[in-house]
Amino acid sequence: MKAHRIGTSLNQYSVGSLASFSTLTIVHLGLLNVGIIAINQLFFDVDLLNPKLKMDAGWYWNIAQNGYSYTPGKQSSVAFYPLFPMIWRWTGFGYWGIILVNISLLLSSLYVIAVEYRVKGAELLILLAVPSLIFSFVPYSESVFFLGATLLLLGFKKDMILLIILGTVISCFARSASAILILCFLFTYLICENDIRWRRVRLYVAAITMAIVSSVIVRWLQAYEVGTDFSMFEVQSQWNRHLSLPTLPITTTSQKLLVWNDLLALFIGLVCGTLILNYVYSQFKKRLLPQATDWIISLLYIAGITAVTLLFSGTYGQRGTSVHSLNRFVFATPFYTIFLIELLQRLVITKRVLITSCLLFFALYLSFVLGSVGKYATLSFQVASLGYFGLMAIVPSLYLFAIWRKNSRWAWAWVYVISLILQSCLYCAHLYGLRVG
Repeated sequence: MKAHRIGTSLNQYSVGSLASFSTLTIVHLGLLNVGIIAINQLFFDVDLLNPKLKMDAGWYWNIAQNGYSYTPGKQSSVAFYPLFPMIWRWTGFGYWGIILVNISLLLSSLYVIAVEYRVKGAELLILLAVPSLIFSFVPYSESVFFLGATLLLLGFKKDMILLIILGTVISCFARSASAILILCFLFTYLICENDIRWRRVRLYVAAITMAIVSSVIVRWLQAYEVGTDFSMFEVQSQWNRHLSLPTLPITTTSQKLLVWNDLLALFIGLVCGTLILNYVYSQFKKRLLPQATDWIISLLYIAGITAVTLLFSGTYGQRGTSVHSLNRFVFATPFYTIFLIELLQRLVITKRVLITSCLLFFALYLSFVLGSVGKYATLSFQVASLGYFGLMAIVPSLYLFAIWRKNSRWAWAWVYVISLILQSCLYCAHLYGLRVG
């Protein structure tokens, strides 16, 4: 009985001070280190003290050391945005120094969110254990983008134009997010603002203006540094990213063409898209209740980045459209953090919620198997795919169970433990050289 009270109190314990936030963060990071060491010993055997630059980290290091380069017809560093490598260059830090910068930016952003949204202790542990946050523990631009997006979301929440301007500039200098953010701002205004108020209109005007200006400056800086103009689409095509209609079956770039984290990100993207369509329908029927702008922007961004990934990620071999890296674009952002907070704090499990979740997950399963050819159409592969999707369904099921049993210490503990294990696996797999995002 005493243990139950402890578990319940943690779920009711609001992270309102830096001391309480720091305590839970230290606990999580300690457990994460234990998990990483154990997983590494069992499966990967990577030198954790002397890791090598993997995937995009090598490109950022090259930009920080040598500036931008562009070679027509080949992969070039101009595909990457400048703010993170600039910070790396300005600080002069090595690998571990820039990692500490990234972790500091992530935790600072999460602290602000935790205080502003009155996050409870158990909820904070769940937020810290989101597996894709490991991209803030490596030399990637995720933490810088996380900070910028956090500022712009809080700016809309608190009607603070300076936060919106600063957050939009940071976001658009860190990642190629300007086009998506512009559409998010426009649609948010249409959904959330029922009358014209200049105080609110100027927030959207400032955000859209800064997104456009930031994008233009980034393009100019890169073109100036390489000494020639270039096509952004041509550069992205060297990573097999080009505009095309999605084709079935959906795939990824892993050996088995089934990556659990990208699958779950696609599921969340479908959920957010469904919610947005419901809001649009309610708006059309004049039945829409007032919605918070930060919530709508978060839904729109997740749905938007999912759509962009489906339209621009190309195909691989006998499989259809790829969704590789979608987990990083969705989960390693404050848009997902706020989405998850809203679910943990306010979602009520009803038959409609369960039916909608099951239908979306089943549609996702069909998108991975319909149209398969060759070895991917064999009975053994189809059976393996069904088993794989069954295992993946455990993760959202645990979240729904924890939300349903809000005061159950065991429900929250299972979500946290599973997330912690997956986070440890993802980190080790990245350092091993596997494409996980």
